[in-house]
Amino acid sequence: MILNLDSSDISVGSGMEAEHAFCNNIPIIGFGKYEATWYPWVKSRVSAVFEDLEDTIHYISHSYGTISR
Repeated sequence: MILNLDSSDISVGSGMEAEHAFCNNIPIIGFGKYEATWYPWVKSRVSAVFEDLEDTIHYISHSYGTISR
């Protein structure tokens, strides 16, 4: 799962999806620049965090295989 962390603390839907992914052992790869607006529990749930989407995609393609846009 790719999760935009910025302002995630006000997004109930994204939080529910992230918790579902975590409970089902689905990796959560997050990106965001404003840590003050992230879910409080994010650091204990995400597999990796990057500042932007491009770095996130690069990590996923090298760690999990090629992805298409």
